[in-house]
Amino acid sequence: SSTLSILSVVGFLTLGINYGIDFRGGSLIEVQSKQGDANLGDIRSRLSDLNIGEIQVQQFGAPNDVLIRVGTQDAGENAEQTVIDKVRGELQDQYDFRRVEVVGPTVSGELAKQGT
Repeated sequence: SSTLSILSVVGFLTLGINYGIDFRGGSLIEVQSKQGDANLGDIRSRLSDLNIGEIQVQQFGAPNDVLIRVGTQDAGENAEQTVIDKVRGELQDQYDFRRVEVVGPTVSGELAKQGT
């Protein structure tokens, strides 16, 4: 038990904590496939080609529902909206956009402070 605790502490100190979008900021985009199941590999590939930084793609709920997380953008004031527009342009032919949210660094900073 103590060995596991020590390994956990060492892991946190050396590897760090993998904060999600809620803590770092970024965009959260929910899409739904217009026909059939969503192809997560295809979405990842298409979005990687856009060079918009860190991307997480996961299925949730029904097989045609997808949640896309894009890391925070450092390219200026309108960077988040630019990324959303790029994603929309790339996927809108095969996916309906159900929800788009942007979590800014101020909100994410407040969440991190309240969590400690």
